[in-house]
Amino acid sequence: MRSIGDDRGQSIQVGAVLIFGIIIVFLAIWQAQVIPAENAEVEFQHSLDAQEDMQQLRSELRSVAGNGASRSTTIELGTRYPTRVAFVNPPPATGSLSTTEGTVSIENASSGVTNGFWNGTTRNYTTNTIAYEPSYSEYNTPPRTVYEHGFLYNEFDREGTQLAESAQPLVRTSGNTTTIDLFALRGSIDADGVERESIDLYPNSAGTRTVPVTASSDGEPITITIPTRNQAMWNEVFEEVGEETITEITNVSDSQVRIELNSTNDMSYRLRMAEVGLAEEDSQEPAYIVPVGSENVSQGEEITAEVRDRYNNPIEDVRVSVNSSARIEGDENETTDSSGQVRFTVADDAEEGAIELSIDSAIDCDGCGTVRYDVEERTSGDSRDDNDGSSDINPEDPGRYQLVYNRTEVTGNGNNRNVSVYLDNPAAVDPNVSTTITIDSVRLPFYYSGQGTGNDPARDATLTFRDVNTSNTTTISLNSIPNSKSTEIDVTGNYLRVEFDFDNDPRGDFFIFSLRSETEVSTFYIAVPS
Repeated sequence: MRSIGDDRGQSIQVGAVLIFGIIIVFLAIWQAQVIPAENAEVEFQHSLDAQEDMQQLRSELRSVAGNGASRSTTIELGTRYPTRVAFVNPPPATGSLSTTEGTVSIENASSGVTNGFWNGTTRNYTTNTIAYEPSYSEYNTPPRTVYEHGFLYNEFDREGTQLAESAQPLVRTSGNTTTIDLFALRGSIDADGVERESIDLYPNSAGTRTVPVTASSDGEPITITIPTRNQAMWNEVFEEVGEETITEITNVSDSQVRIELNSTNDMSYRLRMAEVGLAEEDSQEPAYIVPVGSENVSQGEEITAEVRDRYNNPIEDVRVSVNSSARIEGDENETTDSSGQVRFTVADDAEEGAIELSIDSAIDCDGCGTVRYDVEERTSGDSRDDNDGSSDINPEDPGRYQLVYNRTEVTGNGNNRNVSVYLDNPAAVDPNVSTTITIDSVRLPFYYSGQGTGNDPARDATLTFRDVNTSNTTTISLNSIPNSKSTEIDVTGNYLRVEFDFDNDPRGDFFIFSLRSETEVSTFYIAVPS
């Protein structure tokens, strides 16, 4: 009898092979398509996180530059992929953080409150750009994030485009005031890897002073030249500022942009500077010395001076010497305090003449290291200074030979607000008073801050006197309050508008100013509306 074969087990074997093959194909497809997609999502999210880290770095840099306190922040350079048992991951994604050094130049800028330091001479400042660049396996078009001059933007190489990630603070206009904010960054970074990179920030020169600047006396406009990785980005943001502020934008070589500021309109310019370091450095060298208060002093009065660095900010522990020690009491050498100021007292028996305070300036600037005070012998016959009633507070009597308070207005936005005080001129409308009022000195003895905004008190002020009927304009800069200046302002119109441009937001604050004419001292107490 013939045997019959049994092949029933073959179908089971074939099925197992087919299932195994399907699993292998499924795993291969998952490895080839799903894993890369998931990794691309991880990389994209890391790119967003790294950009947020760069935003935080920008914020900390500006904070250190403004308040003078050291800060620290971190940036996550790379990322790791989720653990997968049955699949293969690429190596962790890495990123690099690096700096590029350049020079910022300011040309043709002059200021009357810096003792000749800003006199139209070109001033150069070394600074750095920080760039973060990731290296991913799947996300092929990540941006490079760049910090330059307080501005953050993204560069996309494949598209050849750029995108602003913050406002540019370098040149900002509000009303008829433009603020130039220059925050230099010193030091270097060269980091590459996956882990978080810690960055320490130190205030080499905190931006506590703002100085008014104008075009140089030869009529050349203020120009600012900045180094950059991306000229197109800065061209774009500078164009948004407007021609009323920036009249010309020029690309210099392939890594600089130069702008010219409008010097033909009524725009006023203020300069604020600071330096932040990536490593702790010695304090800045002294650049110039300025008087705080009046330069005309009497016997027994205290004189105060302030020493500043090349960023216009005060420096402590600088020795200041007196060249005429016979006219002062105490030591002829004093050291500046934490506010950069030094004080001497005029001797009670000091003879009339000059007292000069001097420093060893580290900057090549003729006369910047010396400030002069004129000593006048105290007399009791000067009716303008005695408390005999000749100084009126907010005078309102139109029959007097003096200006009369009318009202106070606030214009502008933020820290660029101006206070306008309107003073009526009775000499222009009263037939009994036919003589022009001539102001021969201005005094700003007191400023109180914090009633409404809690801001720091104003330290510098620019006063613009506008005779409304005649369009005559006189501008006086007072570096540091209290202070006074001699002048000669003829008021012939119906009223005088006095515009106060302080280096803070003045809303809710209180200040006093006095105008002295030949026979009167008019004192005005101004409570600025909130």
